[in-house]
Amino acid sequence: MLEFICGNEKDIINNPQNNIKTAFVIVEYENKFMLLYNKYHKHWELTGGFIEQGESPKECAIRECKEESNQKIENLTFIGLAKYEKIDAVIYYSHLSEKLTFIENNEIEKIMWWKHGDKINGNVEKDSIELIEKYKSTMDKNIMMRKVSEEIMCFMRGNFVLDEIGNSVDELAFREKEDVIFKIRIYTDHYDFYVGNDCIPVKDLETLESIKLRIMDQKKPNRNPFPTDNAVYADCGHRCDLCVHYTKAAFTEEFRIEIGNRIERAYNPKANDAKPINSIQELYKIRPPCDGCQKGGISKKYDCYQMKCAAENGVDKCIHCTKYPCDKACVGLPPEIHTRVILADDVTWGILPFVYKQYGN
Repeated sequence: MLEFICGNEKDIINNPQNNIKTAFVIVEYENKFMLLYNKYHKHWELTGGFIEQGESPKECAIRECKEESNQKIENLTFIGLAKYEKIDAVIYYSHLSEKLTFIENNEIEKIMWWKHGDKINGNVEKDSIELIEKYKSTMDKNIMMRKVSEEIMCFMRGNFVLDEIGNSVDELAFREKEDVIFKIRIYTDHYDFYVGNDCIPVKDLETLESIKLRIMDQKKPNRNPFPTDNAVYADCGHRCDLCVHYTKAAFTEEFRIEIGNRIERAYNPKANDAKPINSIQELYKIRPPCDGCQKGGISKKYDCYQMKCAAENGVDKCIHCTKYPCDKACVGLPPEIHTRVILADDVTWGILPFVYKQYGN
């Protein structure tokens, strides 16, 4: 392998300078990686192969994995491009939720589930192990970037009432009227945080902690947490008493409609260009009324998909599940750095009530 390139999957695949002919996938199950013993090459290797005509690299990786190992993979994550002297290979990652029985075939004699760091008996293709190392390094960086993103958004939304003004590309500014309190520039491997006149690169939580102190020096927190004395929590983590759906919330009809519009703007980037909600009837078509999980919901059957998912995972509530929060749970807009425009009051009423105990709510 001459070079390994990370970046945007679409840009890399569509770049005519890349001679992409093959695709491989790093398959993981219960913290072990799948290696295949190739009968002809007499070594252990990753699953993958040549891309057929009319096939995308991702389709190739899925097909090759099924043919070689009998494992059915979905939800592939792009890792990067491995460049060689004559051809290039797209590298993906997939986590198996279910391991299927291996069936020996013309090419592969057996498979191994290898724990990283363990000794491997027999010959191993060097690039396969190197690609697993590249994956682990890339994922470690991505995980840290995501933690920084989540932590700074929780911090800013939990402490300050500020407009979040993005440029739709690579920048997010936190503003109070026209004054920029704090700004973030997004890069693939770090963030540039602008506090006062200083630009500070951030790629870890330790640096982020010093940034928080500087922000607090510049701007006194002005977010008052929602009172929790009479809080009513849904089984999926919502604050029912602050929720636009909840029929027993102490809202006027006018304010309920206002919250409905704020939620639309917070969650739907195109909502600002759409016709606003003007009546309670229009609101309930989009946001059906609910009298709370404790009453069985409007249907009295506890039949929302969150409760069905919780039951499938052997728990009584989403918030008791080890996977919570997940993409099936109603936990509001994820706390992550973005490039949209979300106004301060839309954050207050469209985001904060729907994130379980994350912002003092």
